[in-house]
Amino acid sequence: MKEGVSTRDKIIDAAFSFYRKPVFTNISLSQIAQKVGISKAAIFKHFPSKASLKQALFERMFDGIAEVMRRMLGCYRNGKRIEAMSEAVDFLVNHREYVMYFQSQQCIVDEGVFVRELRKRSIRVFDSLFTRDGSIKDIDLYVTGIYVGTTIFIFALLRFDALDTNVPGLADSAAFADKIAWLIENGIGKNIPERQRLTQLDARFKSAMQKKTPLTDEILALASVVSEYGAAGITIERLAKKLHLAKSSLYSRYKNKSEMVESLIKNEVVRMYAMIAENMNDLTTGEECTYAVLQTELLYFIRYPETVGICSNLIGINNFAERAEAPDLVDTLYDSVCWKRFIASLPDVGIPPITQRVLGWFFAIVVTMFIHCRRLGFSDKRMFAALKKIYAMTESGIGNTAVRKRGRKLTIAALAKREVVRANGTEDGCNDTVP
Repeated sequence: MKEGVSTRDKIIDAAFSFYRKPVFTNISLSQIAQKVGISKAAIFKHFPSKASLKQALFERMFDGIAEVMRRMLGCYRNGKRIEAMSEAVDFLVNHREYVMYFQSQQCIVDEGVFVRELRKRSIRVFDSLFTRDGSIKDIDLYVTGIYVGTTIFIFALLRFDALDTNVPGLADSAAFADKIAWLIENGIGKNIPERQRLTQLDARFKSAMQKKTPLTDEILALASVVSEYGAAGITIERLAKKLHLAKSSLYSRYKNKSEMVESLIKNEVVRMYAMIAENMNDLTTGEECTYAVLQTELLYFIRYPETVGICSNLIGINNFAERAEAPDLVDTLYDSVCWKRFIASLPDVGIPPITQRVLGWFFAIVVTMFIHCRRLGFSDKRMFAALKKIYAMTESGIGNTAVRKRGRKLTIAALAKREVVRANGTEDGCNDTVP
């Protein structure tokens, strides 16, 4: 522990230390006390309950986020958009414990919590995006926010995974932050196909999806357990009960819970990848490949909405693309000449191998977007429109993708900058008033 740090802060530091890797089980006060070198009873001198300690972790995390937001707004004020994004990426990369804690508390898609906590800290940049009751004022900017936030978050997770598995060729944290910021601003550098071509692909992909078979009883049971108890609540007993089977029946097929869950998820990933590969057949450009991946994933979640809960809970625990890196799984996808050309043309994101990273990125974007859109009551048609905006940003970046606003065409980045200026009441990007 650091010298000159109060016992209270040492307790918070110790609690956060357990979130250096994904944690989906409760951390006990005894574990934290042992880490600090004090008794469990001594913790209660500083925190009257476990809930109050949890709140302290929450407050520290958002204090850090508010500080980086101030720095980002300063960059925006000076016309440095890429530097602003780089600040956000660098913050998350160097605060792994915040990323994992944020994820474990299921805040990953809860913008209401995010906005409220920043408002408490006098960061009012989102006031022109949300009304006081939480309604969305600007759908275009909201979708942009989903894209930017998910991209930063997932690439931080992908970097952690690469560090943990000793992947060679990793960029240092500062260079990595700059690369991801550049990616957000400029995209992967592809041109968007004509609307007529995208319409043709839509019809083809939708027709193919309508022919797919329903989910298995086992994956439905897993989805039900995750929905009811969360990822940490998966047990053989609960799965057996959902399937109306004896536990012994499952143990006869799987050695343990982990093997069963991984097998079920892997089988479903195989299915999704097979659909992507099928839809990628005969495509000729990298732009069309990207669209096939994103659109197939969205169609998959619309067709099988039960799987979304599994995916959202397990992002970051298992890198789906990495786990699926097996010959029997993705040969048909990776053997595509078009896909190989596409991968070879991608910009450097500082974390090879690029194939798995890009698939993980695309996967997380669609999962997050789907959850947001469903919660907001979006129709399928509206979700497809949102996906096309996200697709455009993956290809061309937020600095070059145009949206319609009051009869004028503005780049998303320019619009975002204007909203930042409008929302802030003081020069440093903060407003002294709190609702």
